[in-house]
Amino acid sequence: MLIGDILARSARAAPGAPALIDGDARMTYGEFDVACTRLAQGLVAAGFAKGMRLGAMMTNRIEYALLFFAAARAGLVLANLSTRSGGRDLAYMIGKAGIRALAIQHDLLPRLAAAREQGIAAPEAIVVGGPDGDGLAALAARGARGGAALPARDPEDLLSLNFTGGTTGRPKAGAVTHRARVASIEAGRALLGLDADDVSVVATPMFHTVGLHVWFGATIGAGACAVPLAGWDAERFMRLAERHRATAALFVPTQISDILRSPAFLPERLATLRKIHFAGAPMHGPLLDRLQAELPWAQPVEHYGQSETGPIALRPPEWNVAPRGTVGRAVAGGELRIVDREGRALPPGAIGEVL
Repeated sequence: MLIGDILARSARAAPGAPALIDGDARMTYGEFDVACTRLAQGLVAAGFAKGMRLGAMMTNRIEYALLFFAAARAGLVLANLSTRSGGRDLAYMIGKAGIRALAIQHDLLPRLAAAREQGIAAPEAIVVGGPDGDGLAALAARGARGGAALPARDPEDLLSLNFTGGTTGRPKAGAVTHRARVASIEAGRALLGLDADDVSVVATPMFHTVGLHVWFGATIGAGACAVPLAGWDAERFMRLAERHRATAALFVPTQISDILRSPAFLPERLATLRKIHFAGAPMHGPLLDRLQAELPWAQPVEHYGQSETGPIALRPPEWNVAPRGTVGRAVAGGELRIVDREGRALPPGAIGEVL
């Protein structure tokens, strides 16, 4: 399978089902599928050749969802850039990825100007959501008029670049194929408990693997409704969850802490939220205790993964009480082991490196 097939499968199964809700903008699966193909055709008609690096720098929004599948269908490599990047880091990532064009949210244009001051070869800017018109909408309109043929693609073709790094050094570009991210999404469909009746809030950034490939991808793979949240704000999340009767969301633990500490928090505001997934850092015992006390109807599930690989391990609900401090079991289709400095497998209980 290719990434575009994930969306096509859900659209065939229920073309009239809600796929995306972003403010007043709504799309069914049938509309979403057609819109992504038109945008892909517009990109090809505009001269974007297979394998070209196309950057994306925007908050969670309907245009990001469209671009993800459209770029995949056009055979492009989508380089996902953090909206928090300053000029120096942005210039480095643009050069490292070889980005030829950048779909950038209009209010982030000053960041691109700052990157240009670093002396880089400036990519073409495709402005998203600007007062003078939307560049992606113009490309989609071109695709609707021209019907350009989409290139042949292979599961081993590169799909995207996601920048990742620890506390030292420059960001690294993790390159992943269609096959790798289809595996992530299919593992997510099997393990995250999402189904076509879910309303899933995409609360972690889509420029990150967990927000885009794991959570959003699995939402679409399950035929559920995705509600992107543009920028983190606990009260805004609760308003969205209330308004759309959200049933599922993925967070980092600090976001859960923000919700529970918010003056606007009332458990009944999240009465429909049944599936709470978290990743990115350990969940401390007192925070998990409070989450379960305040929202006893919700099932918290812990994830452990990596930008370069996707999901690695999952701690299912029955493991959420004991033993704490663990990250569960390897996901379906994945293998892991713990080794010493020489690469030799270690017995249970020994400290080593995760492979």
